[in-house]
Amino acid sequence: MEELGRKIKELRLRRGMTLRQVADAIGKTPAYISIIENKRKKLRRPLLEDIAGVLGTDIGYFLGPEKTLDEKGPILKELKELLERHTLGGAVQTRGGRRVPILSDIAAGVPISRDDPFPVGVADEFVEVPSDITDPHAFALRITGDSMEPRLFDRDVVVICPSWKVKENRPVVVKVRDDEVTCKMFSRTEGLIVLTSTNSKYPPQIYNESDVVWIYPVARAISNLYT
Repeated sequence: MEELGRKIKELRLRRGMTLRQVADAIGKTPAYISIIENKRKKLRRPLLEDIAGVLGTDIGYFLGPEKTLDEKGPILKELKELLERHTLGGAVQTRGGRRVPILSDIAAGVPISRDDPFPVGVADEFVEVPSDITDPHAFALRITGDSMEPRLFDRDVVVICPSWKVKENRPVVVKVRDDEVTCKMFSRTEGLIVLTSTNSKYPPQIYNESDVVWIYPVARAISNLYT
């Protein structure tokens, strides 16, 4: 069973399926599937049969002899390199820079719920960032909406560094009550947290500190990386 998670991940990528597609098909979460793929959870036979069915194979594929990728095939070689890059454990080093996972969309207007976040380092998309982004827990989010224009635009990608210190009048990502997450300019006054849009048509959002679960600084913005 040691190689079971790797086989599932390999076949999923060969089928061109995302973690969420597999998870939705069997009634689980993307985080749950990623934990299985990264060998951090034992898998019962009925669930393995469900996963096999979604991936278009039978349980014998996963429990049978080892099936390796053909190093001589350029497409399969590229797939193997893709698998090696998408590993658990935080950002991956590449060409002197770092790669961090893009976890989800984040509202730049009205806060949205960020459901079922992936474990750190696990995602279907990654973005390369400069080597000075040294936070091992760095992750990225994709902006939706126009409330941060002209500083941030719809579909821009922002890189978040949880270990960095939050500064006044700088962009942040904030998780507030009811599991809502938004991107705004941050300031604090008289015990209140003020989240301000750079687009003047949106009013400030004011919260008591007790309403805020966490505040992380936006370390970098990457314009229209994915459209």
